[in-house]
Amino acid sequence: MRRSARRCVGGLVLLASGGAWAAGRGDLGDFLGTWRGTSTCVNRKVAPACNDETVVYDVRRSNKPKTALLEAYKIVDGQKLPMGDLEFVYSDKEGCWRSEFTTPRVQGTWCLVVEGRSLTGSLRVMPENVDVRKVQALHE
Repeated sequence: MRRSARRCVGGLVLLASGGAWAAGRGDLGDFLGTWRGTSTCVNRKVAPACNDETVVYDVRRSNKPKTALLEAYKIVDGQKLPMGDLEFVYSDKEGCWRSEFTTPRVQGTWCLVVEGRSLTGSLRVMPENVDVRKVQALHE
């Protein structure tokens, strides 16, 4: 795993829980572009080092079919700081753009739902199987 993907855990984590994984559209074109919003901590017991963040996600086509590459940034003192890249594939079963990752410290899954110009989601970590972060963003 690339180093940039390991750094991604701090702000990108987006996996919706259970029924909250609302059926979204799997059109890659709807997911592409720049998204700006917030990534907030929802379980400090499991993720005590988590910080709420203002985020920017630049999503473009991957070189793989039906796959998107999401470059995550957090805004600190007005500066756009890179957090890493992850590939996302649409899951018909869960109705979201999904990315699984593993680092030396954590294993997690992102699940992002696009509805018009709105992107929502959360990050779920294992082995606890709980959400630790929620994301809300708008397409620029």
